[in-house]
Amino acid sequence: MSATVRWVTGAPLWAAAAGKPGGGRPDAMLRPELLRFASDSFMDDLAALLMRRPAELADHLARPVGFRNRPPGAPADWPPPLDVLKLYQPLHGDFNLVVASLVCGLTGLPDHRVRTEDGERLCFVLRRSDRAAGESGGERELAWASDPGAPGTRSWLPVAPEARGSLAAGEELFPMFPVNYAADGGQRRLYAGLVPVSSRETFRAARSVEPAPAPLAPPSQEPDARWTEFDSAVLGPLTELRRPDPQHSLDERLLTEATAFLMLDFADLLQRHLPRLWDALRTRTRPSRAAEARLYDDLLGGMADRVAGLTWRDGLVAAAVQWASIAGEPGSRPHQPHGNARHSTTDVSTLRQSIRDALPPPQPAGTPGDLQLTKIDPTGETDYLIRCVYLKPRCGPARTDLLSAPTRRFRIASVFDPDAPARTIRIPMPVNTGIKDLRKYRKGVGFVLSNQLRGQMDRLTDLKKALDGDIADQEEIDLGVICQFSIPIITICALMVLIVFVFLLDIVFFWKWFFRICLPVPVRSKR
Repeated sequence: MSATVRWVTGAPLWAAAAGKPGGGRPDAMLRPELLRFASDSFMDDLAALLMRRPAELADHLARPVGFRNRPPGAPADWPPPLDVLKLYQPLHGDFNLVVASLVCGLTGLPDHRVRTEDGERLCFVLRRSDRAAGESGGERELAWASDPGAPGTRSWLPVAPEARGSLAAGEELFPMFPVNYAADGGQRRLYAGLVPVSSRETFRAARSVEPAPAPLAPPSQEPDARWTEFDSAVLGPLTELRRPDPQHSLDERLLTEATAFLMLDFADLLQRHLPRLWDALRTRTRPSRAAEARLYDDLLGGMADRVAGLTWRDGLVAAAVQWASIAGEPGSRPHQPHGNARHSTTDVSTLRQSIRDALPPPQPAGTPGDLQLTKIDPTGETDYLIRCVYLKPRCGPARTDLLSAPTRRFRIASVFDPDAPARTIRIPMPVNTGIKDLRKYRKGVGFVLSNQLRGQMDRLTDLKKALDGDIADQEEIDLGVICQFSIPIITICALMVLIVFVFLLDIVFFWKWFFRICLPVPVRSKR
């Protein structure tokens, strides 16, 4: 059977593959094909097309096509320059199918019967293609398969040239489904599968393969993620808490709570990124490394709260012990106050430099265990191919699974690819916006406000006063409320806020000129 059963392109595409009008290369007969449908009803469209005129399936062959805006001054029939095949996202309104026929090598290429009762099934695999990464600058094929270096995970692993017609160990399989249609007075069967163009699954880079294009900047210029965490979770909040101006006049209870979380984040970062220094702080043992010793001295002697006489070291250690109560975990006891960072005497710039010096050099990007990316390359610059698979689990060791020839190489467009089509989204706004008109709408959105949130909102009694730092005192009323709002008014407010911020940030992005286009819609006048 293995000598006569083979994968070929979908039967409705045989005429095109044979070189008739719209035909492709001579080897097109041996490979599965990629189809593009620009409709959410692509399954119904496929079935209707096969029922009506199967040969018209060739009109849906995926081709390099772009949809970016025509530049001003370009000819009316200007085609967006695109020399590679891109598959777009369902978010763009596109759905892509891989189609093929499983036939017997006899006259007329009759469909082969798949014995599902014996566990046989049809599926396909998505593989990555590196054109210049193989031996002698040739092409290399990689399979998304089980990584022997990281049990339980998959990575892009190279497939030996002689093994490309076989499945890799633990390779991910995608289902194919049959579609029956009438042809030449009989019934034929086409197999199709939805091409995955996005994935939530992440993986750690395999030791021998870089799973995505190299970074644009040299490793020495890339930001240190550890430093970014310290800066955003510790130094930034500390700077804000120490501001004495009236606009940041917060009550003592809120300040102590913010200080507790600052301490907790600081302690967590030290444990993860400077474990030796953290152990030294807990045991009061000065580190031998000079940079760590300087930070140790700053934390041991620096005052997190001069009024309470609290040092950074004591506050950090206490926060690490009481993490559950600070985070509000169920069953935890109320934590002891960790001071008020408003009264800290530590110079933030000095602390910043001490942390920078204490952090060891970062691991170069792309090294094993450091890079973590999505399975589908988010840049849209990686080539992929598909092979269809005929699984025959009961044929014994001598009968291997049958893989097809590869499809055409393609790329998967990112969500914000400028060549992608734009799905039309319309949000209707109220037509009549007078007071007497808006008050007719039922208040269909309810926000449940706790007593704490209600009190915080009540403090903003006047927007101008709030911007000037004049905040009303919070009322001590232990009563939550449910506020009902009108959807049309919420929609109008959202649009107004969007417009305000777009024009406000235009001074940075200069984007208002291509942000919107307004078309007139005739509405009967009320006058």
